Amino acid sequence: MKLIADEQILYTSPDPETIFCYTPAILIGDNNRIIVGVDLGGIGTPALDGPKSRSGDGAGNQVRLLLSDDNGKCWRESSSRLPMRHEILFRAGKSLYAMGNAPELVISRSDDNGETWSDPAVLRGDAKRSWHQSSTTPVYRNGRIYLIYEQYNPAGNWWPNIMQYLMSAPENADLCKPENWTFSEAFNGDPIAAISRALSDLKPTGTPGIFEAHLLPISPNCGHLYTEGENSFLIPCRYNSHGLQQGAILKGWENPDGTLEIGLFPGRRKEISLFNIPYPGASLKFHPLYDEVSGMYFLAANQPRSAFGGAGERANRRKLMLWCSLDAVSWQPLGTIAFGPCEKGARNYPQMAFCGEDLLIAVRSGDEHAKNEHDNNLITLHRIKNFRDLIEESGL
Repeated sequence: MKLIADEQILYTSPDPETIFCYTPAILIGDNNRIIVGVDLGGIGTPALDGPKSRSGDGAGNQVRLLLSDDNGKCWRESSSRLPMRHEILFRAGKSLYAMGNAPELVISRSDDNGETWSDPAVLRGDAKRSWHQSSTTPVYRNGRIYLIYEQYNPAGNWWPNIMQYLMSAPENADLCKPENWTFSEAFNGDPIAAISRALSDLKPTGTPGIFEAHLLPISPNCGHLYTEGENSFLIPCRYNSHGLQQGAILKGWENPDGTLEIGLFPGRRKEISLFNIPYPGASLKFHPLYDEVSGMYFLAANQPRSAFGGAGERANRRKLMLWCSLDAVSWQPLGTIAFGPCEKGARNYPQMAFCGEDLLIAVRSGDEHAKNEHDNNLITLHRIKNFRDLIEESGL
């Protein structure tokens, strides 16, 4: 499909063999400031200046914040470097926040539009296994913010035995204080994934599991998934199905007493629950986002090349595409966001942000200097101008 975005390199690893560019995040701050988070990991990170997390991807990770005040023409780094990984950037009240794991679930606040950031505060700690996630976007509703974060299951296998938590807090509260957050009980989808994986698995060494979940509002176009008056959310998840266009969906909801829960959606026949569904690029990290202006859902995800042979999931990270949907389930392709320059030239782990009439996508990327398709050496920014025009062109 046609290329619909431009590309700008924001960050290059100082040592592609030992320091890798992992999860990018993007946020639009005050006065249209663009803020991009760069998550650095690998065995070479101890050589980096500034604090690092106590554990990470190879060694302790470090998040750097890049700022642009001229619509992406020029960039500079924030004065703060954060000892965390898997960062999520978001706004709440008058502050900006960065949430990540170190390996505890931690959070940092900026009260000056991203110039400086507080030392991370611990929201929840667990000495057994660390927390986990990738960049995602919260949902705002009734003066509260809702997020999804994850944790390794201490009772199961290491990968990808990951449990999901739905989180909520008042927007105007100090979100660095643990008492201002409400958590659901952990949702363990591995037993359900194991059942579906036993029926069909094109990758013989694959293990069941859902992870890198996202949170979406449910619009009336979502059929029986939508219930009027219910404070509920759609949770689409990456499914460990290398190369297959298959994901999983969960339901999150808030009870009248303020407690939070995660479970399964009923199917059209209520005795049969929904779980595995066809989903573009869901064998890797993807990013769905709801656009209130058009009432459409947008999706950035990789287009798999093959479910067989070679490096499995790593062989499917080169082509990044954009889709849209009325119901967050049936997706229409709109075009190609990026295509890497070589086999190691990944364009993966996207996160999107609306910036006026444009759509910005922060991407974990590589070139010929990357160690491999997974251990990337670049963070790139991609801009789709007047992106809503693509909806009409698609026929939706």
